[in-house]
Amino acid sequence: MRRLFAKASSFWALTAALAVAQSEMRHYDGTTEFTSRGATGTDAKTLLQRIPGDQHGSNNTVVAVRMILQDQNALTTEIFTLELRGNDPAGPPTGQPNMGAGGLLGSAGPFDVLFPCPSGACAALFTFSGLAIPVPDGPSVPGGDFYTALATPAEPGWTGDGVSCHISAALSGLNGEQQNPGAIGYTGAAGISGLGWDANTTTGAIALGSGNRSWNMATQLMESVAQPFADNPAVFTGVGGNGANPNFGYAGIFPFMARAGGPDGMGVRVRTNRPVGTPVCLVIGASLFGACANIFASGPGLCIAPPYIISPVVLTAPPTDAAAAISEAIFGPAAGNVAFAGAQIYVQGFMKGPNELTCLCRIQL
Repeated sequence: MRRLFAKASSFWALTAALAVAQSEMRHYDGTTEFTSRGATGTDAKTLLQRIPGDQHGSNNTVVAVRMILQDQNALTTEIFTLELRGNDPAGPPTGQPNMGAGGLLGSAGPFDVLFPCPSGACAALFTFSGLAIPVPDGPSVPGGDFYTALATPAEPGWTGDGVSCHISAALSGLNGEQQNPGAIGYTGAAGISGLGWDANTTTGAIALGSGNRSWNMATQLMESVAQPFADNPAVFTGVGGNGANPNFGYAGIFPFMARAGGPDGMGVRVRTNRPVGTPVCLVIGASLFGACANIFASGPGLCIAPPYIISPVVLTAPPTDAAAAISEAIFGPAAGNVAFAGAQIYVQGFMKGPNELTCLCRIQL
């Protein structure tokens, strides 16, 4: 791990043209604290960002992945591979990545890359595009989870040379991902999300990354996406590792209702390739069907039981940080309240007219 990281300097596409629809999912708070290869960075490593089944729902395909990577010495070439992996059925009941051959859902590479700087540490935004990799169907956790991953060979020259990935993390006194410290994450531990993983492919060790980290990996899905966010401008200031506001990182999944200075507000962003002006509702509920029901001709199935409907807003112009074909609708933020603490809700977007649902997301208060 290195605290001193280079600012991302360019955009590199590593494969074919982008697919038509790309609704991005990235649980990252918007500020970067470190660049890292995880523990024992001289070994061969696979760095993995988990996307739980109850954050992507059903009937989904990965079409592209974006990562901010860094080379400590731009004069040398670096080798890395994109991987998508599933849950290990022989692992713990709370889930972990399946690092065996049977766990590989798809990959791109290996790529042999010279980073685009004349010398020194160099970071760049890489897009692995032209993908069509199905991911597990259904909202179950951990069986429906998948992992977006960067696989690298051993790097004996680390930290002077080698490829790493930017992270948001609570290390060296920085705040990192500011989720509710009392919320139980995906590994059953309070205050630990269980999403940023670190696999040592030299030794076979698989563990959560330190500091409740989030790797700067964005996964783009064929289907429309609903993603929760937290709102607290006094806390998420965008500097000092405090996250940006609105916060689409772990605080979005686990907003803090008892935060000093006031509770987090809550909202949901829907992104889709449906045209501007399309009405979008939110479907919400406190529980799920055992399997999502395919009630429309296309798109994800309905996962929420029983479903309640929140009044529609209309899709607006493409956001600046998304592909040109993407439009969005913002619901909220609604004010938080300590009385909500401990509640759990599930959300999907519903586009009226085309009659199509987005993927699922869960919010744990």
